[in-house]
Amino acid sequence: FDSVTPDNLRDRAWQTIRACDALDWLILTKRPENFGTMLPPDWRTGWARVHLGVSVEDQQRADERIPLLLQTPAAVRFVSYEPALAPIDARRWMTPTVNTDGTTTPALSWLIAGGESGPNARACDVAWIRDIVRQCQAAGMPVFVKQLGTNVTDSGACDPTWAGPDGKRRDRKGADPSEWPRDLRIRQYPGTLNW
Repeated sequence: FDSVTPDNLRDRAWQTIRACDALDWLILTKRPENFGTMLPPDWRTGWARVHLGVSVEDQQRADERIPLLLQTPAAVRFVSYEPALAPIDARRWMTPTVNTDGTTTPALSWLIAGGESGPNARACDVAWIRDIVRQCQAAGMPVFVKQLGTNVTDSGACDPTWAGPDGKRRDRKGADPSEWPRDLRIRQYPGTLNW
């Protein structure tokens, strides 16, 4: 959904997705404002095995991108809260909303959360991941904790079942669930995915 991508490449990608209908496709963007002009002409109510998502790293990006995602037809609408750089409150998007005109805005279907990895990774607070997991659980929405990231902090009560943010982790990206607090070892998928 980047405007610098040539249309012919985008068209070829849609053709491939259409031809490979036995796969579940997760399409993630930071540019949901382009959904209206860059989805294929036969998208209509969405394609059954294509799941649209937006990346959000903080509340400002969530407030900008999630409403645009929810206005777009899709089999599954998901958020990738990665890299988590600040806390977010996504509760208002986790249940359908009846609008004043009688129409209904659908809810999110899934949330993926994780910290940033790499040598210059910005900090991810375990408390932010824990909070979004609790929001998803309260709404009955699947949540997938992908990784804690390279630069982990914990402003909340440290769970005694893990080494803590300064503990010696074998996985530099913080992607090994056995090295996390037990309450964050969650990897759920929406019901339509075959994984």
